[in-house]
Amino acid sequence: MDRPIVVVVTPAFNANEFLNETIFSVINQRGNFRLRYHVQDGGSSDNTVNILRQWEERLKHEDHRIEFSWRSAPDTGMYDALNRGFSHVLSQFESGKITDPILTWINADDILLPNSIQTASDYFVKNPQSKWITGVSTLMSESGILSDTSANPTGFAQAALVSGQHDGRFLPFVQQEGTFFRSSLWNLAGGVLQTFRLAGDWDLWRRFAMHAELIKLRCVLAVHRRHPGQLSNNMFNYYKEVDCAAPLVTPLIDINENATFAIYDTDFRTWTHYLATSNELRSEMTPSKYASSIVGRIDLGLSRLPAWVESISGISCAESFGRWSDANLAQNVRIVAYAPLPRRFQLCLSMRVLSEVENSPVTICVGTSNYLINVTDKFTEVKLDIDNSSGANVIDITPKKSISPMELGWSSDKRRLALAIAWITIDDKSESEQAILCGN
Repeated sequence: MDRPIVVVVTPAFNANEFLNETIFSVINQRGNFRLRYHVQDGGSSDNTVNILRQWEERLKHEDHRIEFSWRSAPDTGMYDALNRGFSHVLSQFESGKITDPILTWINADDILLPNSIQTASDYFVKNPQSKWITGVSTLMSESGILSDTSANPTGFAQAALVSGQHDGRFLPFVQQEGTFFRSSLWNLAGGVLQTFRLAGDWDLWRRFAMHAELIKLRCVLAVHRRHPGQLSNNMFNYYKEVDCAAPLVTPLIDINENATFAIYDTDFRTWTHYLATSNELRSEMTPSKYASSIVGRIDLGLSRLPAWVESISGISCAESFGRWSDANLAQNVRIVAYAPLPRRFQLCLSMRVLSEVENSPVTICVGTSNYLINVTDKFTEVKLDIDNSSGANVIDITPKKSISPMELGWSSDKRRLALAIAWITIDDKSESEQAILCGN
């Protein structure tokens, strides 16, 4: 049997910070497949092009199992780059000699996990009727620390995908990283619509689901990196695109109301499928995590966080008063919500600083809004009225100075402390009459 061809495209623009790590995660894949890897750059002004030239030269002489190429030209955004990248590669295949290659894309700050391509290609070889698959959603921090993975089934019923419910508010996202699909499905859907700037993958999944069900493999295939400045942080404009998108006309085919999972059985060396009903999935997916309204109190003295909080980083374990910021973990305390924070809200925090850093201000950042405050060595309530018109889902709290108890001669504790936080509350102050988003 001929080895399947797997095409991977990376859209890039001014991506030198993480690009080497992304490329390495792709070219390091091993297995019974042919790998065709292409990076489509949007005309970067940083070191991206030099990095691509270096990889091209290295792979030309060191690894003949990988066909690597790159192009650099101005484009209209990530989805334009994707369409160009896939078109460039697929046009090089001789008609009739390449049968329905497997496609995926990995952005220039994310990574494929080892053996993910072998896993995907093995599934498609053994299940030729399947057209697209995805893995378990997994996140990492800016520094590359694996920070979270989906603990719930997160199955994707075909009907829910077609209706657009998997937008992160009503039902969980389909993580683009680790989603593989046949080129025939890509061609049938017509690629990514470039009328979208942020929600093009959400729309692509809707149009894929018009023709085939999404199979969920119960394993991790790729990791999405969270960091400041990336397009996915602009959740307000993301949901504006989603809410303004025209609904799809239901196709004249049977649409599956349930979800199909696949697990590899090592004893039998094959894939086992099982179904889950929509009712079971919805009850297990903790819908409160995906509510569009993000309000309430985070008590940092408790080990359990509210359901709407996706993660908190840069902070110590829970103590009786709350938690300490720890600069050894991260320079800032970061609270990430599962959905955008309210457009206007009051942020209230109870906190204090070590007396040794008392004259050092603290910066609080929500989207494009920054606030510089002074905190004393006594627990005090700080109240800020936040304008979150950018639709951010992240709060960053950054002390200017930190110090460890060991440096102070108090103990052998090496944590670099500054800020003690007891609790945080978010009170929605948005206007009762919501703006009409689609009128512009």
